[in-house]
Amino acid sequence: MSKIKSTTKGVATFVAMLAIGYGLGEGISYAKYQFNTPPPMSAFEIMDTTAHFAQTDKKVIVYGTQWCPHCKRAKQYLNDNSIAYELRDIEQGSDEEKALYGSLQRQGVPQIIIGAKVFAGFNQDLIAEELKKQGMI
Repeated sequence: MSKIKSTTKGVATFVAMLAIGYGLGEGISYAKYQFNTPPPMSAFEIMDTTAHFAQTDKKVIVYGTQWCPHCKRAKQYLNDNSIAYELRDIEQGSDEEKALYGSLQRQGVPQIIIGAKVFAGFNQDLIAEELKKQGMI
């Protein structure tokens, strides 16, 4: 009888380890997907952006952080297309920049302002379309 208990315990342990391993693998895959997938886009929001452009001659403003992969992609896209923009770091920027970011009343980064349109996240197609409308590319 003890041999059956020992075998059953061994099989149960093996099955439990497989389940834990599978769960960890799925969790890691999901985390990688979430990290590399841009945030959902609500296209853009039109708002009064006058205060954001008061202290700059740039036509595009990017609110972001140093660590954000979507911010890096946005900056790379703008640089690759020779679009002059002002980067405002919401963590290390001035109190005025942080207040302006807060006035958007939107969560997350990047927040990209082109004219009166505020784009949440980086959607290259939408950004390119707006830059073309504005005659910047």
